[in-house]
Amino acid sequence: MALEMIFNGRVLAALTPPTERSRTEFRDARERGLYLYLTSAGVRTFYLYQKFEGRPLRIKLGRFPDLSVSAARDKAREIKGQLAQGMNPKKPSKPTKSVSFGKVSEEYLDAKRSKHSASTQRTYRIVLDAAMSPWLKLPMASISKEQIVRMHEKISADRGKGMADLSMRIFRAMFEFYIDRYDYTGSNPAKTLSRNKIWNNAQRRQSLIANADLPVWFDHVMRLECPTQRDYLLTLLFTGARKMEIATLRWDNVEFADRSLTIPITKNGSAVTLPLSSFVEQLLRSRKKTTQSPFVFPSSKDRSRSFNPNYVAGKVSNACGVPFMLHDLRRTFATIADSLTITQYTIKRLLNHKSGADVTAGYIISDFDQLREPTERIAARILEIVKPPNH
Repeated sequence: MALEMIFNGRVLAALTPPTERSRTEFRDARERGLYLYLTSAGVRTFYLYQKFEGRPLRIKLGRFPDLSVSAARDKAREIKGQLAQGMNPKKPSKPTKSVSFGKVSEEYLDAKRSKHSASTQRTYRIVLDAAMSPWLKLPMASISKEQIVRMHEKISADRGKGMADLSMRIFRAMFEFYIDRYDYTGSNPAKTLSRNKIWNNAQRRQSLIANADLPVWFDHVMRLECPTQRDYLLTLLFTGARKMEIATLRWDNVEFADRSLTIPITKNGSAVTLPLSSFVEQLLRSRKKTTQSPFVFPSSKDRSRSFNPNYVAGKVSNACGVPFMLHDLRRTFATIADSLTITQYTIKRLLNHKSGADVTAGYIISDFDQLREPTERIAARILEIVKPPNH
């Protein structure tokens, strides 16, 4: 709920940002509908909230102090006048039929930038470039159900069923955005895939490194000539973290005093602090003595940049004959944890998974210290499976 106050420059400049990755709302007591959002990064943004044609509308006015309080009030009154005359400043005036898919896709990605993670935005762009580039110049209103079905079939044949479904889901979301932004009166053609049950429903990848293959895999990893590649793969396996979370890990996020590491930016948007097992602690302490970089795993070509993990899995797979992808190490970690009868709530906490619709999980708070014992148990079990020398 927004806190009401009389806006003035001195008061707004003195506001204390929230400590967590969130935002606080403030409502101006003098200008109805004028709000200020304050983020944990200290960014202060004016918005106008107003109902238009029976629906709530939020319009960004500008950032404080670039936009003063008096200017924000003037701008809010001006827009409220436009809304009273039936004009919505958020709706483009260009004819609907001339708007291309490429233009809508850029507007969609820009509008979702604050909600999407960087990896999500990157995935959407990869899909657009790789699978849907032939449509980027087409007017949105011209794309038919028949074209949707044919494109879905073509991507399935050329790039796989999973890519086809993902491409069409992205297109469906962008078309809904187009309908709302441009007041398009037609229907979303991508919905034909659901109505006619055409989705591939490709199964999610469930591969991991089996216990029988772990000793061979581990032996080849330990013999890698590049210490960064070796230590990176081992850290992935023993923490269960995502590949880019570890590839971009900085020494600022490693605390040897309390034996922990913090991942500040994660896929689900919430930071996580995890205990280090004795194995990972020893590995990182050894790296700290020899690594002259802000990154725990720096690039071999430029120490000011983080490690690029794209090719290391293929290199090890070819050498040891155990095919795997980097995300398989995360599934391997989770599977070993499950074999130790560690609770699902604890495994979710270690993997930084959101509880979703699991109501019970909302009542269980996993204290950081409570995660240390299962972390050590998982590490011990991995070492027991691989039986490495000198450990």
